[in-house]
Amino acid sequence: PPVTGKLRGNGRVRFGREGWTMLGQVHGERLVYEGLEASAPEADVAASERSVEIRNLVASAFGGKLTAEATIEPRRGGEVRAKVAADSLSLDELLKAGGLSTRLDGRGSVEGEISGRMGEPDTLRGTGTFRVVPEEAAASRGRLGAEASGEIRLAGLAITASAPAARVGATTAAILAEKTIGRRPLRLKMQISS
Repeated sequence: PPVTGKLRGNGRVRFGREGWTMLGQVHGERLVYEGLEASAPEADVAASERSVEIRNLVASAFGGKLTAEATIEPRRGGEVRAKVAADSLSLDELLKAGGLSTRLDGRGSVEGEISGRMGEPDTLRGTGTFRVVPEEAAASRGRLGAEASGEIRLAGLAITASAPAARVGATTAAILAEKTIGRRPLRLKMQISS
């Protein structure tokens, strides 16, 4: 499925003996892929025939902020490497995007690295860490504050997040969440310890 939305860019292109180079910026409005929305993405771009570098990418999503940097070889099978981070993401919005409706509240952060080959989604690999902290006003809204930290992994289009000791209220549990991009729903496994 295609990405929908608007992207605008500006920059300078130079031609020389070694080929062309381009420096510029891109700005977007409401980009949507597979039902996931990023608002107001902005990034600096440096490109040539051999590589594209995306720097200072910032976008709003899931009630929080996403940032990233990437290097891409612009050809089929070309190497892709990215560093990604997110802060203040809404746990409720993330779970709804995965097809789950819950009474859980929390704010999450993520840091990780992704690599793969252009046009070959099965080669995608990524590792990172995440943390969720409860929202203070959750109980007053009839919601449950969640707290967890753990690892997140990407293999092809399958994302796995695991937290050995997540807490919701007085309950502690090991949690494993699995989601394949483009497929619903998110699968959630819990082993309650207290």
